[in-house]
Amino acid sequence: IVNRGQDLSGELYLELAVVSADGGEVRRVIETANRGTNRRMPRPRWSGDGQRLLYHENRGDTTMLSSVKLDGTDRRTLVRNRRAEEMIASPDGRWVAIKELHNVYVAPLPQAGGDGVTLERSGSGVRVAQLSRYGGDWIDWRPDSRSLTWVLGPAFYQQVVADAYLPDSLARRDTTHTGWMYDNAKVRAQVAEVALRVPRARP
Repeated sequence: IVNRGQDLSGELYLELAVVSADGGEVRRVIETANRGTNRRMPRPRWSGDGQRLLYHENRGDTTMLSSVKLDGTDRRTLVRNRRAEEMIASPDGRWVAIKELHNVYVAPLPQAGGDGVTLERSGSGVRVAQLSRYGGDWIDWRPDSRSLTWVLGPAFYQQVVADAYLPDSLARRDTTHTGWMYDNAKVRAQVAEVALRVPRARP
């Protein structure tokens, strides 16, 4: 994402660009409208064949998962969702992770272009499986595309996509996680102890 020297939330438009990992010329791909303050910025991902960029954007009140060639042509809409905060395609291009309202969902990623397929937690033509039980943020994919990850407060969750489509998937939600938990009282005590040990500068 390239901005024009201002805070990202204050930009009217953002530019998606690519540059070689070895350095060199920054090539502009496409421009997309800023979604507004406190909204998730585009998180570009490569298509499975490395020939396109996939990213979410807003058109009106609807969130879109869009796809574009690296030269900025052949822009396609793959998925539409009226309440999605973000949509992230899997590395192999077979799935899409959706944060709709506060929860995390997964669905097969349509390959057709045009106006895009509506994928929402209800009323979609394909099953949209709910993964999180209490909500989630910062959704992402494991490199093998088999699992999704997200965070909720101090906890980090990982869910195997295939498990979401089993009959007992309700019992499997949020079952694999690692939490970074801490005791606020202990943290405050340790900070206070460190502060007391710091010598004051002599005048």
